[in-house]
Amino acid sequence: MWCETLGAGVSRDNAKDDYFMKYQKQQLNEMLDNAMNHASIMIWAYFNEGPSQFADTCVGYETCSKVIRERDPTRFVTFASDRLENDKCLHAADVVAFNNYPGWYQENHEPRKFWSNHAKNIREGVYPGSAGKPFLISETGASGIYEWSHNKTAGRWTLDYQNKIIEVDVDVAIENDYISGITLWHFFDFKTHDDTENNTHCDYIPNEYPPTCAYINASEGIWRPGGLNHKGVVDFWRRKKPIYDIVAGKYNSSRMAQVLATEVQ
Repeated sequence: MWCETLGAGVSRDNAKDDYFMKYQKQQLNEMLDNAMNHASIMIWAYFNEGPSQFADTCVGYETCSKVIRERDPTRFVTFASDRLENDKCLHAADVVAFNNYPGWYQENHEPRKFWSNHAKNIREGVYPGSAGKPFLISETGASGIYEWSHNKTAGRWTLDYQNKIIEVDVDVAIENDYISGITLWHFFDFKTHDDTENNTHCDYIPNEYPPTCAYINASEGIWRPGGLNHKGVVDFWRRKKPIYDIVAGKYNSSRMAQVLATEVQ
């Protein structure tokens, strides 16, 4: 398990501000008080997608890591970064963890090449502070609208398109010895704030439950059709999308799963 303090949207000024950091350290200690004895925790984390492309913010990252390490030197410390090769604070982490969506937000990025290149550069220390550290794909995926399952083309938002992107993400994570793990964003579709709907609400089929869309607008430039984040492997009503069983099959047939099964026997 990856256990993280609240910290989305941390700014450059926040990371350098004594008042902000006072309460960030309080959060870190409360997290440790609450979860220190949970054996499932592998990683302590903070500052999700923070301003680590600026060298002057590293003082905040270093402070957070120091607080954690002084209380628990036995587990990994990291932060989920979306700054990739521009990250200036990787020295503060025990594990390099990158969030990115090749093939989804970055349509021109092919997932296998994208993740393999970053894994190689981290292994070789091309990015300052990364040399020899484990690398995790800490957030990746693609959206698929549950009802878009029998489309004539495998365009964006279809379940076939979601399958195509996530299958490669998972394959490269399992096959590449320089990648230590992957976390898909996310398990189930969820409601975002109302402003993201952009008048793309779903027209539901009458008298059907769970509610099922007859029509939804996913035009170019709309990232949250119906005000939902559709990157789940199950939908809002916990109905499986095809990618759920595809990923489960890949995980269960991976080398590590086979080793563990052998050891149990």
